[in-house]
Amino acid sequence: IIGSKAIDFPWISSTGKQRSVEMDNRQVINFYVSYDADAVKNLMYCPTPGYVLRYTLKVGKNSVRAIYSDQNDAYSYCLTFCSDSVYLLSNRTSSTIIGNLNTSSGFVGVTSSTSQVLIVDGSNGYVYDIAAQTLTVVSSPNFPINPTDCLYFNGYFVVIEGNSNQWFVSAANDALTWNSQNSIVFNAQRPFLFIKCDI
Repeated sequence: IIGSKAIDFPWISSTGKQRSVEMDNRQVINFYVSYDADAVKNLMYCPTPGYVLRYTLKVGKNSVRAIYSDQNDAYSYCLTFCSDSVYLLSNRTSSTIIGNLNTSSGFVGVTSSTSQVLIVDGSNGYVYDIAAQTLTVVSSPNFPINPTDCLYFNGYFVVIEGNSNQWFVSAANDALTWNSQNSIVFNAQRPFLFIKCDI
């Protein structure tokens, strides 16, 4: 009290006769302080504006396994992997199932060129054609049996085979074509790598 006038401290909370409770700022994430001169209490928390529900996905018990997006002047896309479903998210509002994986849990490796996206799930490989918006299972007999991860490098797709020291290399810019002669074997006992390539 200063000069017989009470000062109202601008605490932001609900009113009540009980003893005030300590407020943890971690409980008000994504809220902002709003001021209203006509209100009894001039300050209040409001939810942050701008959050809009864009997509509703069929998320199973394994939830989202991976999200992959890419864009350039020619295309823009986002793929989301929920359980065994592969969603194409587009136009900032629509979600379309473009295919299914043969597994419903575990790690999903994704990489892309300007025309194809290679997806591996530990059991199979899949190729998403960006222009056609189709998903195809890699059926080449030379594709690794346990593809655990992948990358795109200098015009070629490379897949790591699980439980081995071997990497497989695709045909040039074609994730659906794999040659048995195109592989890289890493030898941990010697400071070099042996490369078999017939590209």
